[in-house]
Amino acid sequence: MRGLLLLAFVSLAFAPAPFPKAPRKKEPVATLLGKWDQVNNPSVLLVLTPRTLEYHNLGSNVNAYEMVFDLTKTPPTYDIQKPGGFAKFAGIWKVEGDKLTLYYRSGTVRPTSFSEPNGHKEEFIRVR
Repeated sequence: MRGLLLLAFVSLAFAPAPFPKAPRKKEPVATLLGKWDQVNNPSVLLVLTPRTLEYHNLGSNVNAYEMVFDLTKTPPTYDIQKPGGFAKFAGIWKVEGDKLTLYYRSGTVRPTSFSEPNGHKEEFIRVR
């Protein structure tokens, strides 16, 4: 009997540790990077890199901006400005499948939801 109790105690002493909790999944910037066609305006190609946002107006010029992301916010945020610090915009973004939605305002007052008034909404489809 004593041996049985000892065996039970020893078997419990070596129980595996519980699995760590999976970290809360955040939308990685990688889902945002790449080339996007603007919905309802096929002459605009959006090109996103880790530090830039460029509007390629096909057959015309390229409008380039410096870009900074913040994935700690919900929804994720971004700030863009023309090189040299002028023409600043503050926005939020989301990727749903192959669709990217940008919602922003001129200046530094950022929208907090995609339904707020006085913002500018642009939608894009990923280029394959």
